[in-house]
Amino acid sequence: MQLETGRSKQGVLGAFQTIIKEEGFGRLYRGLVPPLLMEAPKRATKFAANDFWGKQFLAFSGQKKMNQSLAVATGCAAGATESFVVVPFELVKIKLQDKA
Repeated sequence: MQLETGRSKQGVLGAFQTIIKEEGFGRLYRGLVPPLLMEAPKRATKFAANDFWGKQFLAFSGQKKMNQSLAVATGCAAGATESFVVVPFELVKIKLQDKA
């Protein structure tokens, strides 16, 4: 629908009604499984990276306990690590979706 030009006159509810009527209720969830399956490895990567970077930053700083600035740095590093790991797969997914 993002590639369509012009203005739709039926709105969101009308679009849902049309899809359900013409294609069935299950069609609303078409394509939901791959993103759901990708979510678990993404979160696992982020949690593992958070644990790894937390230990690294604690050792580097000499602190015995995590403080707010270390927690922020750990979260940023974990998010960057997750992005570094996940983006290539997301790029492949988007290119495949574009061909469909």
